[in-house]
Amino acid sequence: MRSVLINVDVRILDEEMRLYRACVGSADGVALDSFRSHYELKRPPRGPENRATAIHMALSMFEDPEPCWSLIGRTRGKIGDRVADLRLAPGRGICVAKTVGPLHWSVWARSEVLDDAVAALMAR
Repeated sequence: MRSVLINVDVRILDEEMRLYRACVGSADGVALDSFRSHYELKRPPRGPENRATAIHMALSMFEDPEPCWSLIGRTRGKIGDRVADLRLAPGRGICVAKTVGPLHWSVWARSEVLDDAVAALMAR
């Protein structure tokens, strides 16, 4: 079966970007592991991660919170039960690529930088 992932056009973030990520969180904030890739967490690659190691090292984020809620529902909360609203700022070493799907982005950044970018943590 041919992968839908053909090309990964990574760019350094050069203007503020608002994205959303499904995560584990509490009143204390987001668990930092929610901002670590499968690669960092020593989890095996799956799906497009097998085709491109860069994707294994990236985090999935979305332009709208709804895909996060859908993903949380489909995984029955395995990936968390909150959605982080992130305001990503240039100059922090963040890289992004528009990948697979109309609202999906792959993001590369240090977990602490992403934690600092959380503007809100939403629960249903």
